[in-house]
Parts: sequence; C-alpha cells; structure tokens
Amino acid sequence: MPTKAISARLPANHEDLATALLLELGSTGLEVRYPVPGLVELLAYFPADCWDPPGTGPQAALADRVLQALRDLDDTAEVRSTEVEETDWVAHFRETFGSFSVGRFHVAPIWAPEPPPPDQVLLRVDPGRAFGTGTHETTQLCLSALDELAAQGSLGRVLDLGTGSGLLGVAAVRLGAPYVVGSDIDEAALGSARRHAEINRVSLQLVLSDGCAAFRDRSFDLIVANLTLPLLLTQRHEMRRVCRSGGSIVLSGLLLDDVDEARAGFAALGETVVTRSGEWAAVRVALT
Repeated sequence: MPTKAISARLPANHEDLATALLLELGSTGLEVRYPVPGLVELLAYFPADCWDPPGTGPQAALADRVLQALRDLDDTAEVRSTEVEETDWVAHFRETFGSFSVGRFHVAPIWAPEPPPPDQVLLRVDPGRAFGTGTHETTQLCLSALDELAAQGSLGRVLDLGTGSGLLGVAAVRLGAPYVVGSDIDEAALGSARRHAEINRVSLQLVLSDGCAAFRDRSFDLIVANLTLPLLLTQRHEMRRVCRSGGSIVLSGLLLDDVDEARAGFAALGETVVTRSGEWAAVRVALT
C-alpha cells in the first residue's frame, strides 16, 4: 500500500546539511538515493500530522516548507510530494548496509559472514542501535585518528566521551588499549555500547555521566569526543582536567565551518592538527 513522502533533490555535497534540515522539519526517516553523479535524492517520511497542519492546504504545504528550507541551502533544490510503496525497512537495510574499511579497521554488520581481509581489525556493528556505527564521516575520522595514534605507540587509558554506540571505545580496545571507558548521559546509548562490546567480545567500562564529571584528574591518556561544537567547547576545560599532560584529545562532529572556532577554543591546551572528510573535520589536540 502506498505511503506519502517528500522527495528532495539537490547537489550531493549538501547531503549532510539537507538531512539535518529535514529531520529538524519533523522527518521520521530518510532514504538516500543517488540518481546521477553529483546529485542526491532524499526521500523523507513525515508523520501524518505534518501533512495537513491546521489552517493550511494538504500535502503541498509541507512540500513548500521543505522547499523553502532547502532553497536557503541551495537555490537549485527540487522538492515534490510523492507516494512510495511500503517497504520492509529491516530487510531493506540489511541489503544495503555492507562491510567497509577505514584505515586498518574492517567494519561489518553482525549478519555479514565474511572474515576481515588479512591484517585488518574487525569491528562488528549492530546498525541502527545508536549514532556511531561507522558510516558517518565523523566516526570514520575518529577511527582513522585512533589507528594513527596506535601506530605511534600504546593508546594508554582511553575515554570515549559521549560514547553513543560504543564503537570508538571498542576500536580502542581492539588496537590494544589496556583500559577503555565509554561514558554517556543517555542510558539507552550505554545499552547500545554494551551490546557492541558483547558482539566484539571486548571489555569496555561504561559509565553514566554528564561529560567528565565522574572522572578524577589526569585519569586518561587519550580522549575521543565525537560531539557537537557547543558541547566540545563547554567540556574543553573538563577534558583537560581528566587527561594527562602529553596526552591527546580527538575532537570530531565538526563541520568545516566549525574548525576555526574549535581550534581557537582548544589552542591554549596544546598544538592542534586538522583532518577532513567531505564537509566534516576532526581536530587532534596534543596536550602540553
């Protein structure tokens, strides 16, 4: 049976920002398609009460609101209301979520039977349980940073701040870190992190905490924080408090436009190095 959705087409380099806008407008789910090179189509599903708000016409009203928001992002955006056949999303997701590599890591869903390529570190994920299952550039930037730091020596004691799915903490353990803590303010996120520790058969300490409040001074050698810029800036002095001198902080969740502000906010703590992927960036801080 068909269901209604909004189809939005625009240049592919705006995919992440357009996705965020559609979610802010009330979309409960998105399907991403690439009809031609350089173009992305976002098929956005909205709850019934979004389609005919009081005092407006039917579904055209929602399409107009989406078009206005996306045209502010890119004036070539095209938006239309459409009907799509109902889909078994669990089966569809399992078909479309495949294994991939990030540095030495081989990230694979729990149903993938194949072993990792030689000399790669396997990370099993249960997709959809929480943000951070490896597909987004911000998570991949953190995985690459962990890989590079591990190549330079032991990661030491690691804090995955705002752990979400726990994948970064699991990755640190897999790279040989002797002690890794994943902290989050969300109990559901800790449940997801616990699940990922179990399916990867690693020991990951999990703590329900608002930021770094639960930890003692200089408890860690490395902090990985895949958060938003405001949260990173708010937590910067606390991160410095719990990370030893000579340690490192990896900051992610940053758009390219955030980089200058992030570097300025952490400049007093040590030297910063920036890595980029698409419209996203990570900043590594070497603490003095």
